[in-house]
Amino acid sequence: MFGKKKKQNKEPDYTNAATFSKLIAESNDPKAVINAALERIPEQDKQTTIDTALYNIVTYYKNINIEKPVAALLEAGANPAADLSSGFKSVILAKTIENNPSPPVIQMLYEGGASFDDALFVMKTNKGWTAEHMTRLEVFREKFSGKQQPVTGQSEEVILETLLLLQEQMRVLTERVDRLSSPVSETAPEEEKTTREKKPYPAIKADQPKKSPPPGAYC
Repeated sequence: MFGKKKKQNKEPDYTNAATFSKLIAESNDPKAVINAALERIPEQDKQTTIDTALYNIVTYYKNINIEKPVAALLEAGANPAADLSSGFKSVILAKTIENNPSPPVIQMLYEGGASFDDALFVMKTNKGWTAEHMTRLEVFREKFSGKQQPVTGQSEEVILETLLLLQEQMRVLTERVDRLSSPVSETAPEEEKTTREKKPYPAIKADQPKKSPPPGAYC
């Protein structure tokens, strides 16, 4: 009678993004999982693999504490500003703000190179993002970068036109200040004569007294 064969523990497929991300998220020692995977993944695929794993964890693992997995991936060289072939940088930060807005995680991503400006661009140019997400992003921006962007609700075209108008107003004001501060000439130009020169009337001769004839003039 033959005994049952023992089941051999099959090594997980670390090249599968979903499998790799799940192992990291559920492990008590995510760093060990990442190190084991990097020993088996081809060199040319390592960066894409850990970047994709970081994206998957912040996107799909909403109900668990992801601080340790994120920290381990960043330590291993994951790029939080990677575009992941989507054409958008910092989509990882945008997804974190949407799904798992943990301040320590967002701070780690920001300090690792993610950009709030790029994440905001992702939100503005893709469907599914709301004003609440953008407001949340501005709160984290002010908290970690010390900068705050005004939320005007205006389009970029309107904002650009406003800036150009302000620039033109500044130019006009500068010209006025320059004219006022320039020295005044001591000799002002003579005013042009606008009145016609009056011609003098001909002099009127006074009546001359008639001379009486000399004596003996009448014969």
